Amino acid sequence: MMSKKFAKMSRDRRAEMGVGTMIIFIAMVLVAAVAASVLISTANTVREQATQTGNDAITGVASGFDIKYVKGTVSGNKITSMDVYVQLQAGSPALVLDDVILSVTAGGSSGELVYAGFGEDADKAATNEPDLYSAVLVPPQDGTSNFGLYGTIAQGDLVKITFNAVGNSEMEVVPGDSVSIKIMPAKGATTTVSFTVPSVLYDGTVNLR
Repeated sequence: MMSKKFAKMSRDRRAEMGVGTMIIFIAMVLVAAVAASVLISTANTVREQATQTGNDAITGVASGFDIKYVKGTVSGNKITSMDVYVQLQAGSPALVLDDVILSVTAGGSSGELVYAGFGEDADKAATNEPDLYSAVLVPPQDGTSNFGLYGTIAQGDLVKITFNAVGNSEMEVVPGDSVSIKIMPAKGATTTVSFTVPSVLYDGTVNLR
């Protein structure tokens, strides 16, 4: 009697097939979940990279300076120093002068100028590096502003950049000389201005551009 019952049960394999199907279904769900997780993670990474690339591209194009005008100080029929008035380009983020280099060709000399800084930093820099430029806001602000503390130029700031030496020597630009000034931020576009010094100079200041 017992043997016949067991023999009958051994021929009924429906439960076994149901368990196998369930195992296959669960395995498929797990595989799909893992694949979906990988795809989501990859999509997020690509999106972040694309956003960063776009921001870098915008910064590279928009960052930079707009040169408003250039003045020179004249003494003895020669220009002994120059003032370059600049503002940030529209859309440019704030820029720090420590990251801005001036490339100047004037009076037969050429060189790259770095920011002199403020106070003691300017004095130390002056003893080690002859090609320097200084900068002040127009109108001047107190030393507690971002410009006064860090040399940071923000949108709307008008800055006067002054230099009196090029190529390790004092500036001596005479009438008819060609002058080229490039302002190069660490990130962004280079701004260039070129002009020819007037044929007649008088002591005082002269508009060069």
